[in-house]
Amino acid sequence: MKYFGLLLLGIVLVSCKKETPQDIATETSTQATDTTVVEKVFADKGKTSKLEGLVADFSRLKENTMARLSSLKPEEANKLYDEYEKQNNEIIGRMNVAEGKLLEDFHNHFYDNNGDPIKLQDSIQHKKDLLEKAGLEFWHIGEGMGEIRAKHDYYLKMFNDYVTPDYKRFLALQSFDDSDLWSADAGLAITWEELSQRVINWEDFLLKYPGSKLYARASANYRMYRLSYLFGQDNTPTHEHEGNTLYPEIVEEYNRFIKKHPDSPTAKIARQMLRNSGNIGFEGIHEQETTEFQKAYNGYYDEE
Repeated sequence: MKYFGLLLLGIVLVSCKKETPQDIATETSTQATDTTVVEKVFADKGKTSKLEGLVADFSRLKENTMARLSSLKPEEANKLYDEYEKQNNEIIGRMNVAEGKLLEDFHNHFYDNNGDPIKLQDSIQHKKDLLEKAGLEFWHIGEGMGEIRAKHDYYLKMFNDYVTPDYKRFLALQSFDDSDLWSADAGLAITWEELSQRVINWEDFLLKYPGSKLYARASANYRMYRLSYLFGQDNTPTHEHEGNTLYPEIVEEYNRFIKKHPDSPTAKIARQMLRNSGNIGFEGIHEQETTEFQKAYNGYYDEE
C-alpha cells in the first residue's frame, strides 16, 4: 500500500500552503521604519542581501498587522489572520527559494555525521540570528533538507487575545503540532501514542466547532494524521504488507486507544482494523480511509 507520496503531498500543502496575496509593498511602503530587525542586526554590513530584504518585509508586515489588531472585533481579527498568514507564506516562500542551495544541503551545514548540531559558519549563523529575531527559524524536514518557517507559536502569540474561540483552539493545536517534526524520511518521527493525540485533538475540534471557517483545514489535518495512525508510512507501517497482519505493538496501541477513547470515531475504525487483521477486509478499510483523506484534502483547497 504505497500511499506515502499522496500523504506527503498532503503534509506539505496542508501545513504551508503558498498563495499569491495582495501586493504587500502597497500595504507596507508608507509604514516602513528606520528600526527594522534587519537594520539592527546588520547595520555594519553596508549591503542588504535578498534574505535580509525579505525579512525586512516580513517584519514590517507584522508591525502593521499588530497595529491593526487592537482595534478589531474577534470576527475581524479572524479575517486578518487569514489574510496575514497567506501574505507571510508568500514571503517565506521567497525566502526558501533565495536560500535553496543551503536548504537542500541543510544537514551537512547544521549537523555532523552523528546527527549532532555543529558550530555554524559565520554567514549561516548571521542568517539564523536574523530569522530568529523576526520570529522565524531554520527547520529540518528530513532527507537532509531544511526549510525556513515561522516558529511554532508565532501565530498563537500574535492572535490568541484577539480571535474567536475556534481560531484560538486552532492556533493552539497548530502550535502544538508544529513544535515537533512528526514525519520525516517516509516514516514517523514521533511515537504512535503521540500521533494518536494529534488525531484526538483534531477530532475534538471538528466535533466542537462544526461551523468554523477553519473546519475544512482542520479536517484535512485530522484525516492526514488518522491515515498515518491506522496504516503507518512506508518506513513505519502498522502491519505486514503481505498478509495485512497488524504488528503486536500496534495491536497493543489500538487497544490502549480504544480503552481511553471508546466513543471516538477513530476507535470504531481501530476495532475494525483489529477484527480484520490478516484478512481481505483490511484492504477495504484502507481504501475508504485513503478516499476520506483525499476528500478532506480536496475540500480544503477547493474552498480556498
